[in-house]
Amino acid sequence: MSNQIYLPSNASKARHREAENARKNRVEIVKAWSQGQVSRRELFKWALFTTPGVLAPIRGLNLFVGSAYGDSIPTGAPLSPLFGVKPFTQPVPRFDVLPRNPVSSLNPGKNIELISKKLGLYAEPDPSDRDGHAPAVLIGNERTGQWIRNSALDNPRYLAVMIGDWLNSWKAGSHHAKSYAEAPRLSITDRGQYIFATQCAACHSIGRGDKIGPDLQGVTKVRDRAWLSHLIQTPDKMLIEKDPVATVLFEKYQQVNMPNLRLGDVDANAGLNSLETSSSQKAGVINTTGTER
Repeated sequence: MSNQIYLPSNASKARHREAENARKNRVEIVKAWSQGQVSRRELFKWALFTTPGVLAPIRGLNLFVGSAYGDSIPTGAPLSPLFGVKPFTQPVPRFDVLPRNPVSSLNPGKNIELISKKLGLYAEPDPSDRDGHAPAVLIGNERTGQWIRNSALDNPRYLAVMIGDWLNSWKAGSHHAKSYAEAPRLSITDRGQYIFATQCAACHSIGRGDKIGPDLQGVTKVRDRAWLSHLIQTPDKMLIEKDPVATVLFEKYQQVNMPNLRLGDVDANAGLNSLETSSSQKAGVINTTGTER
């Protein structure tokens, strides 16, 4: 592959159109990811990201994959910003004559914010969460350059495998792993079930007793739906507002704060619908003696 990155000025309109469409596709993926419309796991599932978390080598999308037009310039390279450049109209001062500002004049905060936005890791500051804590974990292997961001509330076994095997290029992976046929079925198309499995199952169960938090079997029948939606979306605010039920639960479960997962109305409703369905199915396999069939 040539060291040339940008398209030449005499490239065909079709070649420029291909590059511009690829750039728009990348922008759309980053925008959806950074705004929480899709998760990293969904990008893996759609084969848009590889295991190390980089863009998959897809022609017409990845900047470093060859073009369909057969030239040596990578697919998706935008139009060079250097075309039409004119000579300097005024002298450029040397670095040693520029004014020297103290180190205190630097503002690293803006640089960190800019980098986090480019990497899709930026989240708007929450006034009720001054330390900026978010329920996510960014782990990686500096030596291999493999980095992954994932929910801190995901299944602990999954996180253990991801840290122990994925980030070591599977060199330390178990040679006696279980078959995928033994894995429980998880409907990717059921948004509520997926949200519960990836965001809630670490602390709650449905019909299997209390864990870190309470068992949610039949919770939609004993609590008001609007109250449950409010608790799912803003549990921290409900404690600040001294909600009586939320306060009792906080004290009962060893004062463990329920994290604010920043879920919207759509996700909260999907989760509640999934809870109703799962609770009904669970209740259907309980016989009259109170034991499972």
